[in-house]
Amino acid sequence: MKKLLSRLTRLLVPVLLLPWLAACGGGGSSHGTPLLGSGSTSSTSSGTTTSSSYVLVVSAASTALNSGQTTTITGTLTSNGQAVAGQTLTFVLGTNLSGASLSQATATTGSNGQASITYTAGALGGNDTVVVSASITSSSGTATPVGSTTIAVTPVSGSGGTQYAITLSSVGGTSLATGASSELTATVTNTASGAVANKTVTFTFSTSVTGGTLSSGSSSGSSVSATTATGTGQAGVLYTAGSTTGTDIVTASVTDSNGNTATASIALNVVSGNATNITLTLSPSTTQTVAHNVPCNGVQEVNNFVGLVANVVNAGTTSPATGVTVTFSMGSVTSSAYVQETTACSTTSPPPSILVEAGLKSPTATVVQSLSSTTTDASGNVYADYVAGGQFGTNIYDTVIVTVSRSGVILGSKSLLVNVNP
Repeated sequence: MKKLLSRLTRLLVPVLLLPWLAACGGGGSSHGTPLLGSGSTSSTSSGTTTSSSYVLVVSAASTALNSGQTTTITGTLTSNGQAVAGQTLTFVLGTNLSGASLSQATATTGSNGQASITYTAGALGGNDTVVVSASITSSSGTATPVGSTTIAVTPVSGSGGTQYAITLSSVGGTSLATGASSELTATVTNTASGAVANKTVTFTFSTSVTGGTLSSGSSSGSSVSATTATGTGQAGVLYTAGSTTGTDIVTASVTDSNGNTATASIALNVVSGNATNITLTLSPSTTQTVAHNVPCNGVQEVNNFVGLVANVVNAGTTSPATGVTVTFSMGSVTSSAYVQETTACSTTSPPPSILVEAGLKSPTATVVQSLSSTTTDASGNVYADYVAGGQFGTNIYDTVIVTVSRSGVILGSKSLLVNVNP
């Protein structure tokens, strides 16, 4: 695909996931608990975006559809009020809650400055967002106008289409310094059971201009796969920005039992940042082993955990970095499982099965998927505790990601691999 936009408005999507690398010590910890917060910040372009003298207006012939219905999505590109012909526009599904599809990824503007594709609503309900962009190079420089439109989909029984909806988000935001990394999390749901576990999600570059890579487990490259976790329906990969500024678009896709595919995309804007101005370390830095947790009296116990310490200092010093946000989040998760209580804990017969999730220990000792802090201690440290899920074995691994950002730009990321295996 052609080289694309170097500036893109961030896309609105839900929440979290994966990579692998180094990691932490198991057991207890005496440090404090970090603040609970959302590690993802994002926004969507709306309708019209101006870039230099260019204006891109995006519209849908109908913005309210039943599942299975279609509408025409049109991008109109002008410059100083005049139609721009012969320009390639790129169309992606930014948010895809219905399981929608697009007839094509690109279209070329005609003499009226317009290019159109067909949107087909999926079988599920929700608001889908179609994002349209252009990358225009002229003697005066490069312009990257972006626009979007939202379509509300009402599910209709028996309409066919994919059984799944998928969203895609980036921990810490969608703007990265060159060479920095961010966890991309796909969430797969359906109307019958909500979160969908044990489904393969494929992550690929729809557009790659920075030289970035995707990584999942032992695989890396322009296309990798990950499996959705029990309880959350989430799967994740690590995106690492290349050395060239610009915008990469990553698409996550999942296919149902009938062979129908749902997709969602996210644009990652790579800028010339100050990633080298900070040093991030995650301690411990080797793969850890920890026992699984169990339920008792209807509540997940959190006794088996790994204490994490992220250290963020100014490069070449021991001085704490200031103005940064440190976010701990779950990447790949395989240890979450429904576990039956023992008769010693249960007040019913037979004992109930309780979901025991892998995650991070919140200040109230509940398990969450993301924790953020905007402050470090006098040594530049931020603390968090990873809590194991209910499933264990030699091949049961979870990944925790720590991301550092400043002023909305991700500067660095580290990962921790934990084997849940007593």
